[in-house]
Amino acid sequence: MSKIGQLKQSAIGFAREIKQHWSVPSEGNYVPYKEIVCYSITGFGRELVGNLLGSFGLGAGSFLLAIVWGIRPTHLLYMSIMLTVVNIFSSFIRAKIIDSTRTRWGRFRPYILFSGFPVVAMCIVFVFINPFYISYVAKLVIIFLFV
Repeated sequence: MSKIGQLKQSAIGFAREIKQHWSVPSEGNYVPYKEIVCYSITGFGRELVGNLLGSFGLGAGSFLLAIVWGIRPTHLLYMSIMLTVVNIFSSFIRAKIIDSTRTRWGRFRPYILFSGFPVVAMCIVFVFINPFYISYVAKLVIIFLFV
C-alpha cells in the first residue's frame, strides 16, 4: 500500500474514532471528544482575551497605557508588583472557591464557560472611561481595579 493509501486509511480510522466516541468516551478515557472540542474552543477564547489584556497589562513597558492615561511608568511598575503580591494570596482563595463549587456541570467548567463575559464587559467599560477629567490618584485606582 502506498503512503497516500496509508494516510487515507489512517484519516478514515480517525474519523470513525471521533464519530464513535463523540458523546461517550472510549475505554480508558474519561472525556469524550465533544468535551475536548468545547474545552478547546473556550480555552482559545480565554487565551485570546488573556493575550489582549496582557497587551495592555501593567508593567514598565506598557507605554500605551502610560501615555493615554498620563501615568508615570514607575507607578505602573509599582502597581504591577502589588498585583503580583495580591495574586499570590488570592490564588489560594480562588482555589478554595473552585474546589468547593458543586454544580451539575462539575467544579471548574462553569468558570471556564462564563468567566469571559465579565472580562469583556470590564474591557468595554474601561474603553469608555475618559481619563482627562479624573484626578491622578483616581486614575491609579481605576487602572489597578480594571487591570
